[in-house]
Amino acid sequence: MNKPDYESMSDWELLAHLSYCYQVQANDEGRKLIREAVEPEIFELITHPDVQKTAEQYSQSKHQ
Repeated sequence: MNKPDYESMSDWELLAHLSYCYQVQANDEGRKLIREAVEPEIFELITHPDVQKTAEQYSQSKHQ
């Protein structure tokens, strides 16, 4: 599996990616790393239910 090119992602793409990873892919340690890597305001966005729902829908549309 290829590593995402975070530097070429838009802010919205990165937010969606982190939200999806946090919700679906990350274990407890991964979630802790994400939480520690971003500003508190960004973390609130990443974990917001509406953002997570949108990120999941976006991810599903990219894999169809």
